[in-house]
Amino acid sequence: MTFWKACAEYEQTSDVNKRRELALKIFDAHLVEKAPEAVNVDAHARPLAADMERAPLQLFLSAQKQVFNLMKMDSYPRFLKSSLYQEVSNLCF
Repeated sequence: MTFWKACAEYEQTSDVNKRRELALKIFDAHLVEKAPEAVNVDAHARPLAADMERAPLQLFLSAQKQVFNLMKMDSYPRFLKSSLYQEVSNLCF
């Protein structure tokens, strides 16, 4: 979620210099090897240094799509099957 929120802030930033700074922060926090808050994306979704220098608005779109699909196809279905969700849903219904 931190990655998703950081990408949203990046996309809403109109100043290119500020976007460059945010791009480096996002990359260092989430996309480098052994990142402190790593997200699971393949090499094709990781921005290149030249792309980060230009800081286009859609820089992290591919990574965001991969993270979304992982959540949709893996994390969310596992959550629905979890004992925690089952317990809470039984209390609510």
